[in-house]
Amino acid sequence: MLASDDLAEVKAETTVTAAPAMVFDALTKPSLLARWFADRAEVSLRPGGSLQIVRDGRSGAGHILDVVIPRRLLIAWDAVQESQIVFPGSELEFFVSPTDGGSRVQSVLWKVPAGQADAYAAELTGQLGRLAALRLPGATRLDDATP
Repeated sequence: MLASDDLAEVKAETTVTAAPAMVFDALTKPSLLARWFADRAEVSLRPGGSLQIVRDGRSGAGHILDVVIPRRLLIAWDAVQESQIVFPGSELEFFVSPTDGGSRVQSVLWKVPAGQADAYAAELTGQLGRLAALRLPGATRLDDATP
C-alpha cells in the first residue's frame, strides 16, 4: 500500500457542445459510456450504487460515493481489482457546468501513484477528448454552426 505522500491527483477538462443534462447522461448511461469511456458499463446511479466497466477485455469495479444530477459524479474504485484498468482505491470525480454553447467538464482523479501521475493525466485527458468528440443526441457542434 502506498503512503499518502506517494499519491497524487490529476486534473483534466474539456468543453462539450451539448447541454449539461446530455453530458451528464454521457457520464452515467451505459450506452453512452460505451462510446467514450469503456467498451461496456453497468451503472446503478445512486450513492452507494455499483459501477462496473470493461475496456479491452479488462474489468474495473467501483461504487458511486456521490451524485448530484446533472452537475457532479464521484466514483470510488474498489481497493481490489481484477486488472489494472483503474488504479485500486482511487477516486474519479466529474463536474459539469453550463457554458455558452455547451458544457464544461472538469475531472479529477484522486489517489493515484505520484510516479505515474503523468500517465494517468494523459489517459484522463484522452478520455475527455473522446467525450468532447461525441455526437450526443440533440447536440449541436460548434463546427456545424452557420455564420
